Amino acid sequence: MKNIKEKILKFCLYRERCEFEVEKKLKVFQINEKEINKIVNELKLENFINNKRFTKSYIRGKYEYKKLGV
Repeated sequence: MKNIKEKILKFCLYRERCEFEVEKKLKVFQINEKEINKIVNELKLENFINNKRFTKSYIRGKYEYKKLGV
């Protein structure tokens, strides 16, 4: 389990992630829903996952780099 959490931490540190992306990635490791929820909640408490911050980053990227909405 510790190995999985380390992989997810690296996954979150690479770029902003939303809760949905992290849950989807955790399902690849074939762990049960209870463990997935536990890991996601820990990451939220440690501020590795923040949906509001993810949304701002996503919108900024689409606007500035992809020139969408200009």
